[in-house]
Amino acid sequence: MKSLVPLGVAALLAATAHTSSATYDPLAVDPNFNAQVLELTVPAPEGSIPVRIYLPVNSAPAPVVLFSHGLGGSRNGNTFLGQHWAGRGYVAVFLQHPGSDSSVWQGKPFSERMSSLVAAASLKNFVRRARDVHAALDALTSWNSDPKSPLSNCLDLERIGMSGHSFGAVTTEAVSGETFPVLGTKLTDSRIKAAIAFSPSAPLRDTPEAHFSSENSVATDDRNKGRVTAWPDRRKIPTRGLSRIESCAEIRSRSEQRGAFRVH
Repeated sequence: MKSLVPLGVAALLAATAHTSSATYDPLAVDPNFNAQVLELTVPAPEGSIPVRIYLPVNSAPAPVVLFSHGLGGSRNGNTFLGQHWAGRGYVAVFLQHPGSDSSVWQGKPFSERMSSLVAAASLKNFVRRARDVHAALDALTSWNSDPKSPLSNCLDLERIGMSGHSFGAVTTEAVSGETFPVLGTKLTDSRIKAAIAFSPSAPLRDTPEAHFSSENSVATDDRNKGRVTAWPDRRKIPTRGLSRIESCAEIRSRSEQRGAFRVH
């Protein structure tokens, strides 16, 4: 897998529990660590949003990373990311998007599953997903200030990161600074300070540079081929639009210099 980064830093990859850059290792986690997991529900106008939250062992408010699943997924996927981020000192919030989650295909005959997934990859669900993120951030703010909440004073809401895979990557781009010919930046949430998109697709209009925020990072695999969308090769286009490709060592070095999203 290649990590492909514009002018900004790979902020969500730059967590560390140490103040010294000499000891920085983003993969180092206590092998005995097992995150406490909360299952909560976010109220939203279009229906409730289930979330799974992985908690770090922190005495002080911790930065937050949200994760948006791909088409047909759920909050229960990518557990390794939730456990790792929590082990690095983050509160990891995994959303489940009604309308484009696992309920789209579960319980249906195998022959109908692909058509159900294709139908769920709609503009309506794309916009709804962005609204899910806004609602989740509103709920986190409310829970953080509620003395009766299990998340009371647990969140550093000045340091919020966004991430997602596939349809979740497209969701991530939408709320983290991407612009649209018709919508403009109406889907952007200014509370999000950094983002990483795992295997995103290119915009249908203009160039990647015209759409993607300089503070976003992109991670993809050149072998990745979409099966639901009609343009599998478009997953490679965001990488071609970037001015250069950085190695993991370069990302690490620049992240250390910037102290980006680090947990001290």
